[in-house]
Amino acid sequence: MRDVDHVVDTVGGPHGYRFLPVVKPGGTISPVFLGEYHRDEAAARGITFPSGQVHSDGAQMAALAGLIDSGLVRVGLDSVFPLAEAAAAHRRAERGHLQGKIVLRVVPPGESAAATAAMSGSYGDG
Repeated sequence: MRDVDHVVDTVGGPHGYRFLPVVKPGGTISPVFLGEYHRDEAAARGITFPSGQVHSDGAQMAALAGLIDSGLVRVGLDSVFPLAEAAAAHRRAERGHLQGKIVLRVVPPGESAAATAAMSGSYGDG
């Protein structure tokens, strides 16, 4: 993946700089947690780190769900497990080499909201 406009880093930590090679010059990285981002290197490429106060906004979340449903925003998922298989999800995380987030599905399929339907990429211990 290259030339990404914006990265939202939900992990943070000592390896936040790993996103620098994929963000295009002039792009942005929004860290949710503190991390090490090699800000001198980022500044040389015009990469910025906008921040702001996080607050709950139902209308914005509904708009985001619509963007996910339409395919304009893609959610990087590695795998989705039913909540009852949380131990299998942990085993998947321990194996490493994740290609996105691991999701624990709380609501059974067919009973979920539109945003959950966007997470139908992969299921199970894979």
